[in-house]
Amino acid sequence: MLHDLNLEYEEANVVIEKRSIRLKKEAEMQLDEKQENAVMAAVRNGIMILTGGPGTGKTTTINAMIEYFHSENMEIMLAKHQPGVPQKE
Repeated sequence: MLHDLNLEYEEANVVIEKRSIRLKKEAEMQLDEKQENAVMAAVRNGIMILTGGPGTGKTTTINAMIEYFHSENMEIMLAKHQPGVPQKE
């Protein structure tokens, strides 16, 4: 099933960057280079895993991704794993 979701979306970097710049200004959001790269990766791929320690900007990055997808009328599905929480089998 995950294989079916891992689609690649061909979009020129310059197009993604222009949209991202516009959205960041509208949302008054600041992203560093790694966050920008994560947004671009999310735009291009059907599945993306975002990891990082506390305070590394995961929530900000996810918000930027959501803003981007929302502006393009794209479907968004998020999942989160919480360490220490039993997983259903």
